[in-house]
Amino acid sequence: MKKILPLFTLLIFFTLMPGSAHAAFTLETDINSIDFGAMAPDEIKGDIPSQGVTVRCTTDQGNAWFLRTRLDTQLTNANNPSSVIPSENFRWYGSSTTGTGQLVMTEQDYLVERIVYTAPAGEGASGVNIKVKFKLNIPHRVQSGTYNSRIIFTMIE
Repeated sequence: MKKILPLFTLLIFFTLMPGSAHAAFTLETDINSIDFGAMAPDEIKGDIPSQGVTVRCTTDQGNAWFLRTRLDTQLTNANNPSSVIPSENFRWYGSSTTGTGQLVMTEQDYLVERIVYTAPAGEGASGVNIKVKFKLNIPHRVQSGTYNSRIIFTMIE
């Protein structure tokens, strides 16, 4: 059976069995927004945020699990939704993990839906922290304004 938790739900517990037996299956982030600040055309900023976003995953079920990420939409101008920064210009990468699973994201990966961490069976009872950083390259010809999108982290067991 798959269990799914959406991003930015700071802490969720749900009961898998009736009575006194409760299972912990949680996903939380230490930051709910990132800001690249003012940027100019052709400018590149990386290692944002400098300390990384910590994604903490916990499960006491003993099953293998995965962390999936997805860019909800391209970076879109808040005042003119027809002006976007292509997904290829927004990169992400894992900078570290406290787990023994496989971190499968590099700075070459742009934000699309994909598995970014795979945990072996038995990992996660004490929690696994995964640090993620971002890099943005502003295209030469893009309308000025504030651009935003939403990144969704999903833990699947």
